[in-house]
Amino acid sequence: MPSPYAFIVNDEVLFDPHPGKQVEVLALLRARVGGAGDVARNVFLWGNRGGGKSFLVRMFFHGCALAFPGFKYVIARRNFPDLQKNHLIYVGKEARLLGGTYHKGDHILDYGNGSLGFYSQCETEEDVEKIVGAEAAALFVDEAPQIKWEYLRLIGPSLRVPKQADGSPAAFRVLSIYGGNPIGESIEEIWQYFVDQDVEHDPEYHPEDFLALELRLQDNPSIDPDEYRKQFAGLPEHYRKAWLDGVRMEARTLFTVEKTRDEVPYHYIQELPTVSGVPLLQIPWMQVYRAFDMGYFPDPAACLWIAVLGKRAIVVREETWFRTIAKDLAAKMQETTRELTDGTVVMTYADPVIDVRTGSDTVTVRDTLEMHGVPIECSINDRVLYADAIHGLLGEEVEPGVPRLQIYEPGCPMLAKYLPKMRWDEKNPRKMANHRFDHWIVALAYWAISSGVLSFTAHEATKDEPEWMRWMQEGSGRRRRRA
Repeated sequence: MPSPYAFIVNDEVLFDPHPGKQVEVLALLRARVGGAGDVARNVFLWGNRGGGKSFLVRMFFHGCALAFPGFKYVIARRNFPDLQKNHLIYVGKEARLLGGTYHKGDHILDYGNGSLGFYSQCETEEDVEKIVGAEAAALFVDEAPQIKWEYLRLIGPSLRVPKQADGSPAAFRVLSIYGGNPIGESIEEIWQYFVDQDVEHDPEYHPEDFLALELRLQDNPSIDPDEYRKQFAGLPEHYRKAWLDGVRMEARTLFTVEKTRDEVPYHYIQELPTVSGVPLLQIPWMQVYRAFDMGYFPDPAACLWIAVLGKRAIVVREETWFRTIAKDLAAKMQETTRELTDGTVVMTYADPVIDVRTGSDTVTVRDTLEMHGVPIECSINDRVLYADAIHGLLGEEVEPGVPRLQIYEPGCPMLAKYLPKMRWDEKNPRKMANHRFDHWIVALAYWAISSGVLSFTAHEATKDEPEWMRWMQEGSGRRRRRA
């Protein structure tokens, strides 16, 4: 017996959503397109495999096409083989049931009432241009996390709806649906916009325009979950987590960062410690270092302040500047240092690139900083050493339950936020991959490599020591000689 929500065509049940979550999702999508509710125009429909996401959205678009003559939509996947297996093998039969025609060569479903469905791949910029040219009202990108974020966002603004013949507003509204499991090359950006809703430097971003809806295998009673799970034996953990459990897990996570351990603050702290009642930054034998990464527009310049007590290091402050010349950067670094301490630091470590002379330059960025009161020691620009050095900081304890490195999160929000997001390079697992927000992490690595902190290890050296340890033993504490 079909449910009240069944999609019936010529006495045949084309689609009958499962009670509960599927009905709830359809109600929200219908409210958005039909203008009956204040629902976001961008929806991330996610979860583990087997939840019926692809089928549900295709059926919903069929319904919209029949309900609103002139409705155009696009269903896209990364490539045509994937599109064929998940959608196109069914579209011909569905078109006949709906009284329409599927034009196989062009991958277009003509409903016969002015509504059209375009089926496309989205693997290159040329594919994106074709989708944009369709001028559709609705978009479904299936397995969207597998597609570049820039492609996904280029398509969205092209959606539009025509006015009615009498000039009144359209009978339906635009809708973008991004479906998939929580794994893939664009999952970080998708998660940031739809789930965390923590977006910076995007003046056009409005959180109310982005909605995440979860649809899981358990919401699809047509599938036996126990039998379904048997298909995934032997897969890597990150695939099993995403496909079976619907858990976001990045396969290339580089650093093990523990905010807490046994419910006690570990790598991240919310308050600076005291010693015998004396605040950290007022302890006489406390040493402060700076670590500086010089950004070139549009990248920012970033500086960290690290307080060192014996073998324990705490990153207490970060500063970030855009479009700021070296002279002004020096003044700002000194100003912040005076706020934190008596105005002195042991040393400032930075990228060696700032001491490179190019063309007719006679004064480098390093020269300018030093002339304005910020002595610089150039570190090493090597992403293998970055990874090794930070691994060393995060992986040791100065005493049980107290890690060698801690980050004061209120003072270092960008470092705390992006350190766990660093990934290893696909071609070299020992190398830290490029990331557009790695400036604070790179600065931390400069200090770790060059300050000598890693030469004071809590264990004896072994022949299996990483590269940074061998380098440190050879050149610990050395200073660059000026020509």
